[in-house]
Amino acid sequence: MEYNLSGKKVLLTGASGGLGLEIAKALLGQNACVALQYYQNKGPLLPLHKTYPKPLSNLYKCDLASTDNCEKLINSVTADLGTINVLINNAGIYKGAPLKNNTNWLDVWEETININLRSAAYLAKMVFNHFVEQDGGTIINISSRAAFRGDTINYLAYSASKSGLIGLTKTIAREGGRNNIHCFSIAPGWIYTKMATEIMDREQLEQIKYEQAIHEWIRPKDIVPMVSLLCTGSMKYATGSNFDINGGSFMQ
Repeated sequence: MEYNLSGKKVLLTGASGGLGLEIAKALLGQNACVALQYYQNKGPLLPLHKTYPKPLSNLYKCDLASTDNCEKLINSVTADLGTINVLINNAGIYKGAPLKNNTNWLDVWEETININLRSAAYLAKMVFNHFVEQDGGTIINISSRAAFRGDTINYLAYSASKSGLIGLTKTIAREGGRNNIHCFSIAPGWIYTKMATEIMDREQLEQIKYEQAIHEWIRPKDIVPMVSLLCTGSMKYATGSNFDINGGSFMQ
């Protein structure tokens, strides 16, 4: 479904690959002005930036593991776009660490929490204050099925970080409603992306597909309609809600 997002100024993190890139394409195609954050590789964003040049699309290289960088990102985007109406916390990493390796486990824990949760919280904190001043805005946090079902023990940090986004979402929604600030989370199952094919072999990929009620791979394009709908601002009475998009592999 197509929506008209003309006039919306959106900050999208993790825009250069997988789900983020598909969200970027959709929002720009629906007339939004989108600030596209990437970590290192802007290559996938360049064709999009050529099709939708400034001020429609703006590229921002930023290491979200640093709160100083997060603050600079918000300041740069608001300076360039004039405002932010929607924040989409999509950036994230998926790294495993055996429990028996204390040093490696702690490194992976800290990196995962910093990028998946702390950066999302810090960006949300900054835009929340901005939204109060401008009488409203929307925050969308991309969580995971793992927040509710859990993950394998080596991916404890990932599951914990995505669970944290659920609490973040609900708390912002409770406080933000009186200021016309609405917050949502989306919890996808496994999405068929380059990352998925790098982590799992063909047999594992097929097994995951048939764990779902719908025996087809979830693609990035299957998540995009919900993101677009939430960007419209028409779902305010669902604030604080999580939307499961996992092909029926986990139902609440």
